[in-house]
Amino acid sequence: MKDIHLINSNLTGRSRESNIELLRNVSIFMVLLLHANFVALGRPTPEDLTISPLQSAFRWLIEGLSIASVNAFVLISGWFGIKATKKGTFKFIYQILFFLGGSYLIALCMGVLESPKHSLLDVFQLTSYDWFIKSYFVLMILSPLLNQFKKLEEPAQRQLLLFFFGFEAIFGWIAGDSRFFVNGYGPLHLIGIYLLGQYLHYSLNPEDNDSAFKAFLIRMLSFKPATNARLFILCSGVIAMLGLFDLRYNDGSLSDTILAYCNPIVVIASIYLFLSFARMPMKRNRFINWLGASSFAVYLLHCDPIVRQKVFIPVIQRIAENTSDLKEGLIIGVFLLLLYMIAILIDQIRLLSWECINNSKVMVMTNDKIKGEAE
Repeated sequence: MKDIHLINSNLTGRSRESNIELLRNVSIFMVLLLHANFVALGRPTPEDLTISPLQSAFRWLIEGLSIASVNAFVLISGWFGIKATKKGTFKFIYQILFFLGGSYLIALCMGVLESPKHSLLDVFQLTSYDWFIKSYFVLMILSPLLNQFKKLEEPAQRQLLLFFFGFEAIFGWIAGDSRFFVNGYGPLHLIGIYLLGQYLHYSLNPEDNDSAFKAFLIRMLSFKPATNARLFILCSGVIAMLGLFDLRYNDGSLSDTILAYCNPIVVIASIYLFLSFARMPMKRNRFINWLGASSFAVYLLHCDPIVRQKVFIPVIQRIAENTSDLKEGLIIGVFLLLLYMIAILIDQIRLLSWECINNSKVMVMTNDKIKGEAE
C-alpha cells in the first residue's frame, strides 16, 4: 500500500513539480532528436541497412525512443489542464508571432527569403507547413469543455477513453484513415491524449477504490520510476524492431504507420515515459522550472520554416557529411543542446517584452481611471 499512496501523492498533485517540468524539457529535446534523425538526415533505406546495419539499427532505436515525446508533452497539458484565459491565449499567440515573425523580419532584412509572401503566411499559420501549433490551439479553444471530463465518474471516463483509442486504433491506425486521424498528426488525436492525461491525474485515487478495475489500474501504474523507464524502453525497442523488420522485408513502406502517434504501442510508450518522471521523487528545482517555462520556444525556433530550411537541416546534414559514427552523434548532440539553450535565452527577451506590454497596458488603464475619476 505504501507504493500506491506514493503514486497518489505524485499523480494527483496540482502544483507544477520539477519532475514534470523535467519531463517537459526532455520531451522537447526528444522532438529535436526526432527531427534531426529522420527529417534532416532522412530515414534509413534498405541499402543503408545492408551497408551499415548497426548505424541503421541505432537510428531506428533513437526514433523509437523519441517518438513518444509529442504524446508525453500533451499528456502534461492534460495533467495540469489548460486554463484558456484571455491573457494566457494572447500570451501564447504573442510567443508564436515573436519567434516566427522575428525570424521572418531577420531573413527579410538579410534578403534570403525565396518567397516573402509565402513566408509571411507561415508566420500567421495560414499554410499547411506546421500541424502542431494549430492542433494545440484547438485544444486551447476546447479546453473549457474538455476540462469537464474530470467531473465524470471513473467508469464513464474509462469507457470513453477505451472507445476513443479503440476506434482510433482500428480506423486511424490499422485502416489508416488519413481524413480522421492523419496518423495522430492532428487535433483529434491530441484531444484523446489530453483526456488521457486528465484521467491519470484525477482518477488514480487509492482512497476511492470503487471498482476492482480501478484498484488493478493503480497497482499497474504504481511501479517504481526505473521499472516504468524499462517498460518505456521495451515499447521503444518494439517500435524500432518493427521498423527494422519492415525495412528488411518490406522496403520500409510501413514506416509511417509504425511511427504514427496514434500507434497503440507509441501511446503506451508515452504513458510509461510520463510515469517514469511522475513517480520520480524530486525537490523543487528553479533551473529545471525555468527551462520548462520556455521549453515550447525550442519547438518554435527549430520548427520555424526559415530556421529549419536555412539552419537546422543544413547544419545537421553538413555534420553528417563531414563526420561519422560516434563523433557524428556527439557533434549533432552538442548542436541540439546549443540550439536548445539559444531558444531558451531568446525566449527571455520575449518574456521581458511581454512584461513591458502588460505594464504599459496597466499604466494606460490606470491613467484612464484617474482621468475618469477627476472628471
